[in-house]
Order: sequence, then C-alpha cells, then structure tokens
Amino acid sequence: MAFKTYSFEDTTLNISHPSVGSWSGYGTGLGTVTVSYSENISSMQVAADLTVVVSKHAYKHGTLTISVNQASDFNSFLKKLVNYVKTANPSEFALTTAILRNGTTGDMWTLSGIAPQKMPDTTYDSQSGYLQYVFNVASISNN
Repeated sequence: MAFKTYSFEDTTLNISHPSVGSWSGYGTGLGTVTVSYSENISSMQVAADLTVVVSKHAYKHGTLTISVNQASDFNSFLKKLVNYVKTANPSEFALTTAILRNGTTGDMWTLSGIAPQKMPDTTYDSQSGYLQYVFNVASISNN
C-alpha cells in the first residue's frame, strides 16, 4: 500500500533585509505561512461573435501572510523589520526578500520586493497568542 506523509517541520523560511538582518526558522516555530497571488492567471471574455477568448496573464505579485506567536523570537524580528522600514528612507521600504521551502512537497517559493501592509493587531490574553503580519510582495516565484 502506497502512502505519503506531510510534515510542517519540513518547512523552512528565510527572510532578510540588508539593513535589518535575517531570520531563519522551521516548522512549528513559524506558525502559519501563506503565499497568495493577487491576480488570476487567466481571464475570459466573450467577443461580439460569441467566441470565448481566454487571456493568459503573467502577474507574479501578491501577499505573504505570517501568523507567528507573539512571544517568539520570530515576532521580535518581524516587529523590528516593520518598524525599521516604515521609518527608513523610501529606497529601503521593499528590499526584504524571503525563501520558503517545504521538503515534503519539494516546493520552493522565492519572494522579493516585500513590504509590510501594517503592524499586526495585538491582543493580550491569559496565554500567548498569534499575530498576523501581512506583507505585499512584488515578485512571487514557485520553483
């Protein structure tokens, strides 16, 4: 009988900015990481003669959403990164890059031109919670 396994522990994320430094983590220490394209890769229109015209798009921009524990070192790094770029020279705003890999699926995502949308909303509770950092990404590549 054939079967496959998946482990989030096989996932690594490396995120860096030339002036802030870099952070590398794997698996459950990451929280949740989502890469989303902002546009569809195709669209359809119906011409006057009722011919369906399919258009292929080369859009490669989108968002990177990272849900991270508020008590983690990763949260400290992301907070430092966002605070730096929002006050730095505009030329530094979108210099962040990231590489996301999953060894189980073989997926590798390369993201560049990363800029924060805003600081995450913060809640204080009886236990440490998760914060969501959302970044705009100028270029997403899935190798």
